[in-house]
Amino acid sequence: MSDSVTVSYYKDGLPYNAKGEVIITITGKPPEGTGGGGSVSTGNYGGATSQIGHSLAKWSTKNLQKTKAAQAKRELEFRQIVEKAKTSLAAMTNKLNAITAQAVAAAHSGPSAVDLAHNNNAAMEAEAKRLALAKAEAKAREDARKAEEALKIAQQKHEEEAKQLAETERKLKLAEEEEKRIAALSQEAKDVEYAKKNLEDSKSKLASEDQNISSLRKKNDSYKISLNNENKQITSKRAELEKLQSELLQAVETSKKLQHLANDPNQSRLFFNARSNIVRISNLKDKKESEISSSEKRINQLNNELKNTQKSLDQALARRNQNLKEISSNELKLKVANEKLSQALIKDAIDTTVGFFKDITEKYGKKYSDLAKNLAEKAKGKKIGNVNEAFAAYEKYKNVLDKKFGAKDREAIINALKSADYADLAKHLNQFAKYLKITGRVSAGYDIYSDIQNALKTGQWKPLFLTLEKISFDAGVAYIVAIMFSIIATTSIGIFGVAIVTGIICAFVDKNDLELLNNSLGL
Repeated sequence: MSDSVTVSYYKDGLPYNAKGEVIITITGKPPEGTGGGGSVSTGNYGGATSQIGHSLAKWSTKNLQKTKAAQAKRELEFRQIVEKAKTSLAAMTNKLNAITAQAVAAAHSGPSAVDLAHNNNAAMEAEAKRLALAKAEAKAREDARKAEEALKIAQQKHEEEAKQLAETERKLKLAEEEEKRIAALSQEAKDVEYAKKNLEDSKSKLASEDQNISSLRKKNDSYKISLNNENKQITSKRAELEKLQSELLQAVETSKKLQHLANDPNQSRLFFNARSNIVRISNLKDKKESEISSSEKRINQLNNELKNTQKSLDQALARRNQNLKEISSNELKLKVANEKLSQALIKDAIDTTVGFFKDITEKYGKKYSDLAKNLAEKAKGKKIGNVNEAFAAYEKYKNVLDKKFGAKDREAIINALKSADYADLAKHLNQFAKYLKITGRVSAGYDIYSDIQNALKTGQWKPLFLTLEKISFDAGVAYIVAIMFSIIATTSIGIFGVAIVTGIICAFVDKNDLELLNNSLGL
């Protein structure tokens, strides 16, 4: 530990180091695994946040729970640090106020200039105290400023930790919900989820590789352009060099021819001019050779860069081909998984429907069960007919049925419908829909419950029939069968309620079966 942050002694409740300076560094051991040091500093804290970001990327409940625990611990730690910083700042402020007050008092009782001139010992001592107080005040102000800065840093880091903790809690909640959703699925459904995830991952890898390939191709093209330009330049420079070499030879020959004039006072300048020309051309030649050498190095460098980039590009293209194979394989696996899920759902739907027929056989007898099976088979693929005719047929049947039951029976059905488990209804509706080969999405039809209750209270059944016509327009009357079977399977509506909903089915599927319904139920 540095001497500047080691406490040597305490004075007025404040810690001091060996140099007599007030220690304002905020200390506190961070949670394990954060990578932070003992003081509040942006450097160490940055390391911690990068590690947190890395763990969050794993997006698993287990890792998120660990992250949440670490962040909660660190958030508490920084909250405590903030409180310590506030205490330290308050102490520094109080000390500054005390020193300032002493300095003001000393200023009022300071020595006169005459006393100082005469070397009055008491005045000199008072002046020394005043100067000491001024120095102490300046130091106290600096300590208070540092304490205030430390508090701001601590508060900022605490806010950051609180935000990250909140974000982790949000992600953890989503992860836990997803985990629960996956856990509730059948194995076939889980296989579909995993296959989808693998396909998404392989497509994401392909997209990333495509970006990499595009970047490498741009880099390749850039190197080729630079290489082409460099080759053009070096060709031009070599031509210039050849020209200079020829000029140099001519200059040397000229110099030789004029050498006999070297000592001629009247014509020696011709010789020396020829020698100067040789030097000039030689310098130009050397410079051009240097330029050519630099170009050759640059060309070699570009060739190496181009070679390395091409190698990386070839590897990226190979990986892309592998990604395409993975996508194809994952698409096939997803197709197989969906087929298995579809088969499992159909089997589940058949099992549920068989169980339903078995249950109604035990409750209402084989005659009614056979009638229900027959209605289900006739409803498959049948389009909705004239709703007014269906309603008229049902009204005729209901008038007979009303004579057999009273207000208490109607109230019992209403109460049963009010206490219905809509989640169970939706589940059965989905399974019956699959059994009846209804394509597309089916909704639970909660309005049907409300319309039946209102009809039982008011005797007005037409709104229910209009609602049934609307929701089954595309799916056909099999949708009505699925909804009514779901009501029978999930609510305790009794034999009167069964007669009502089955009568509705008969009105839409086959009006002739209305004559058989009461007999099948023993009514």
